Amino acid sequence: MNISENCINLIKEFEGYKLKPYKLAEEEYYTVGYGHYGQDVNPNKKYTKKEVEALLYEDVQRFMTGVLRYDKLYHFNQNELDALVSFAYNVGSIDGLTAKGSRSRKEIAYFMRKYVKGSNGVTLEGLVKRREKERELFLTPVNSGLIEDDLQSLSGR
Repeated sequence: MNISENCINLIKEFEGYKLKPYKLAEEEYYTVGYGHYGQDVNPNKKYTKKEVEALLYEDVQRFMTGVLRYDKLYHFNQNELDALVSFAYNVGSIDGLTAKGSRSRKEIAYFMRKYVKGSNGVTLEGLVKRREKERELFLTPVNSGLIEDDLQSLSGR
């Protein structure tokens, strides 16, 4: 299983896009691109779009690995995977959200709305919007088309 463009687009929408590294006062390292953060970010370099896209896909793969640790319990569909990878990309993991695999899907969807505060404890409108979009995607059924195809074949269409 792999992430879809829904996941990438969601991350891009909420992470923003910066080619010049920046550092928040409370952070140890710099951030560049679509929220790539770490000691590997060179603060004196202007990155290209191709470089930040590569960092995005590397980061997404890392967070997808963390999400897929729970796939044996949940058997995620595509929309659930995409939403949870976006969530993990922003928060760091889904361990707390899933209570390490002990929450139901309904509880996961409920608790997504709780992750809306910045490091200072203040609710951030951008996180409220992001969590709503992630939750909406998480709760959207994947239409495989099998039932419609079966009905059409039965009716002779």
